Amino acid sequence: MLVSSLIPASQKEREAADQLKTAAQPLATQVTDAAKTMAQDLKEPAQAAMDNVKATATDAAQNVKTEGQQAATDVKDRATDAKDNVQNT
Repeated sequence: MLVSSLIPASQKEREAADQLKTAAQPLATQVTDAAKTMAQDLKEPAQAAMDNVKATATDAAQNVKTEGQQAATDVKDRATDAKDNVQNT
């Protein structure tokens, strides 16, 4: 195998390779065009999905913030009530 790669290609081999390359070119173009079309077709759904994930994450962050603020207020109120109970006893 290694020896055959060292021997230069014959004229017939070069011609056969050129013919194969020429014959395969339309198929390569079709595959490239199909891949570009597929990428373009998937671009909008992917963007919509990304926007949806972003909106969900923003809503979740807002919920966590609100719940944290409510919990802090609750703790503060309980601490104030406990202080008042201790002082009045």
